[in-house]
Amino acid sequence: MWEHDPGREALTLIYISTDRNQLENPDNVTIVPQTQDIFLCEDGPGEQFIRGVTQGGEIYNFAQTVSNDTEFCGACFDPDGQTLYVNQQGERGGGIEGPPGGQAVTYAIYGPFAKREGDNSKNFGNGPSA
Repeated sequence: MWEHDPGREALTLIYISTDRNQLENPDNVTIVPQTQDIFLCEDGPGEQFIRGVTQGGEIYNFAQTVSNDTEFCGACFDPDGQTLYVNQQGERGGGIEGPPGGQAVTYAIYGPFAKREGDNSKNFGNGPSA
């Protein structure tokens, strides 16, 4: 995962996964407004997670699939940052019929998101905290 800062013309490595059990194939990204953590929705085989990455580059599990094994996607926060909306795709159907078996679902997960353990330095990708 990289941070691009066009103002500084800088590209900074934020996190690299060296183990599929830590992070595999993330393809949806959103920022937690209160902490500036990054939530990543995985798209890989097996169990699916929403993983969080702190500003200190530490990864943690935020959510894991339990109702089916399809990927999380489309994560976004409401304007006040207290509710995370995220979808679980379900098995892909054809055309306008939608997913077979009705396995797609949208979750509303309520905060407060600023109450997690660990560093909340809000200095992501820019060196040590001031």
